[in-house]
Amino acid sequence: MGPVSIIRWRLFFPEMLVLSHIIITRSRRIAGTWWRVTSRWIGTTRRRRISTIRLRWVFWIWIIG
Repeated sequence: MGPVSIIRWRLFFPEMLVLSHIIITRSRRIAGTWWRVTSRWIGTTRRRRISTIRLRWVFWIWIIG
């Protein structure tokens, strides 16, 4: 991913939220299993907000890409 792709991701972030919500709803089993593992990691780094935001980006890229 180059700088242009990152800018594009930020521009289309609201659409990605909607799209990822639809995908998670349809594939609840896969997303649920993956989220259970990562939510445990979020629990240990809840005070660091930036880490949570970075994890969200990894989550969107994991779904779309």
